[in-house]
Amino acid sequence: MIGEWKAVLAANARQWNLPTEGRWKFFVHNNYQPNYSGVNIFWFHNEGRDPLVVTKIFPESSLAKQEFQNLTDAHGCASGEVPKPYGLLEHQQSWSLWMSGVSGSPLTLELLSDSLIDRLGDTLVTIQKGVASKRSARPSRHRESICAPLELAVERSSAIAEGCRRTLGAYTNGTLDRIPVLPQHGDLYSKNLIIGQDGKWGIVDWELFGNIDLPFYDVMRFLFSLDTERAPDRWNVAVQRYARRLMAR
Repeated sequence: MIGEWKAVLAANARQWNLPTEGRWKFFVHNNYQPNYSGVNIFWFHNEGRDPLVVTKIFPESSLAKQEFQNLTDAHGCASGEVPKPYGLLEHQQSWSLWMSGVSGSPLTLELLSDSLIDRLGDTLVTIQKGVASKRSARPSRHRESICAPLELAVERSSAIAEGCRRTLGAYTNGTLDRIPVLPQHGDLYSKNLIIGQDGKWGIVDWELFGNIDLPFYDVMRFLFSLDTERAPDRWNVAVQRYARRLMAR
């Protein structure tokens, strides 16, 4: 099977502006998810330590097409921070999505800086507004993303039930409909933001992009992940400072 994917890479290398000579090595990662599982292949050229190409193998077409479109739209808004989509190919029993690799390691709190926070905020806004102009909101979005989780919390957690009821009561007279439609990455936690030694960085894993379009979802998901998923009242001082700066951005 790997031989087939390597042949695809060799056949398309020139078109994708990749090296046509030398040796390609690979690392295979089984990506198991609650509702989906697939295979990621990271391709390294010669002795390079960072992948030049990433291949995601899908067992069916809908997820593959969705992520390819997400990646295309996001890359069109922020080409420096979003992997470049090379192609989506159909095979006998699977689909393969090919994209550029991102150099570096997952972000940690120690690597954060004011300048990185500012660039991240600006990039998110650019992508969200750019893609929002091309997509329309789903009529059921508020019911799925806001009301249903609050109703479930009222039913199952007496400790926060009253607060959730008050929040639900505030969403009347079209309040939810006035919230801007801003497509979110959906899984923007620290391990999906890769930063290199040269300070360049990129955001990976775009399969959920647009499933949620509520402002600040990405910001909060990212900040929670920086402090081991703790709630805001338990964030350390550094995360609190970065939170204010990122949301202001």
